[in-house]
Amino acid sequence: MNDGVVGFDAQGRILFCNPAMAQLVGCRQEELLGKTAQEAWGGEPIELPDETASTGGSFRIRRTDGTIRVVTARSFFLRTAPPVQVAIYRDITRWRTVERTLTALLSSAVMSSEQTISAKLVEELARVLNTPWALLGRLDPEDRMLLHVHACWDRGGLGAPFSCRLETSPCANLTPDSICYYKQGVYQLFPDEPFLSSHKIECFLGAPLLTADHKIFGVIAAMSDRPLQEPYDARTILGIFANHAAMALQQFEGQRILRETQARFEALVGQARQGFYLRELDPPRILYVNDTLVNMFGYTRDEMLAMHPLEAVVPEERERVRQAIAEMTQTRQPFVVSFTGLRKDGSTFAAELFPSFVTYHGRPCLQATVLDISERVKLEREHEILAQFAEELAGADSVEEITRSVRNTTHTLLEWEAFFLAVYRPGAERYKIVEFVDTVDGKLQI
Repeated sequence: MNDGVVGFDAQGRILFCNPAMAQLVGCRQEELLGKTAQEAWGGEPIELPDETASTGGSFRIRRTDGTIRVVTARSFFLRTAPPVQVAIYRDITRWRTVERTLTALLSSAVMSSEQTISAKLVEELARVLNTPWALLGRLDPEDRMLLHVHACWDRGGLGAPFSCRLETSPCANLTPDSICYYKQGVYQLFPDEPFLSSHKIECFLGAPLLTADHKIFGVIAAMSDRPLQEPYDARTILGIFANHAAMALQQFEGQRILRETQARFEALVGQARQGFYLRELDPPRILYVNDTLVNMFGYTRDEMLAMHPLEAVVPEERERVRQAIAEMTQTRQPFVVSFTGLRKDGSTFAAELFPSFVTYHGRPCLQATVLDISERVKLEREHEILAQFAEELAGADSVEEITRSVRNTTHTLLEWEAFFLAVYRPGAERYKIVEFVDTVDGKLQI
């Protein structure tokens, strides 16, 4: 690449410039001499520092034909007589154009598949660098020297996916901080690589695809049967492609991992014996319910996703439950909430809510396990009744008191409508029926 070089005097006027600078501005060298940067190309004035210094930045240059070029500028101070400020300008317009093109390409294909994005990237790379071939692939997770190429541009069209060994390719010693460049004779230098040999590849330019922690997970490359016209420019452009490709593929990888994790989560939670749901905090919209919760309340899944969570609580307890959730949301200190659940058919049951707070898709949410504790409540009630029954038996003074206690307890626990109580005395031949209970026309007859 030919950089423009300009020397400025103490007044910021041009003392000298090289042909590359004149070409960048679009005029003859002598037309720039004596002018300031502002006069010559609408640039910012160059001021001489008090001490030796080096400055830089990104600027715009207006050419004589009115077009705009984007450049980077580095300057340094020379303590000569007279002093001179030297500025080096590098045209990065093409790089910026590539950046914008890739950003637009990837933004418009957010919902595309990884294969589609990869195909678009290699096609655009081949077009920008004017090379017949370009490829993009991932390293095998089990064999880091095996590259699986899933997008290959082959002379104007997409080629078939293939795999290749890196140890027999130009990328054998590729590192995270390097770009692999061979000017010519590639297929002769690497005769054991089938793709290079079969296509008579002369020039090869490859770059690593890096993860967020700077590890290589893939390769992007451009190849030609003739030397590249501007290798430095091409290396920079390939680096831009590598950065965008890595971000896009890592995004797809993250989405794949998220889908697999969510599938495992739903499989685990979906088969749980406890009810489970996930809801947003504000508004309290239900995002997920498992099959157990759906069956517990008797609604369909779609009905539960559309309803307010408090609709599953009996009306007289909704305010208490709402206040409990609000307190937990404010303090982020979850606690167990007991409530009476309301099924779709109007029946009720005792339940407990075990909440916790999580972040789902970047938003704070509440997830909770719901237990149907009807059987537990029933057992606790039975234990209380039986304990009271034991006390009554211990304090009974007559058979009548015992039979009354037995009758009331069994009716409460078992809801029997007909039974008899008999006493057997040791040595007797027959039972003595102390009490007989039956139901006649819906009335107990003793």
